[in-house]
Amino acid sequence: MVLGTAVPFTGEYGIGLNPESFAVYGYRIYFADAVRGAILRLSMDGLTDISMAGMNDFFKDRLAKYNTFIGS
Repeated sequence: MVLGTAVPFTGEYGIGLNPESFAVYGYRIYFADAVRGAILRLSMDGLTDISMAGMNDFFKDRLAKYNTFIGS
């Protein structure tokens, strides 16, 4: 059974091999894209790279160094 049409979001981001980075808060979904070194938020206005808010280097360094990212 299909509930609706699958609609992809614009961009090249994805959760990849880190499903443990998935977190939900209200109507927002957060996850890490380790390949691109980004922390992302999916909400009603679309996909946003929130690591670009002054912490881009921090997350790029950490996501390249570690294998597991726990979303909470």
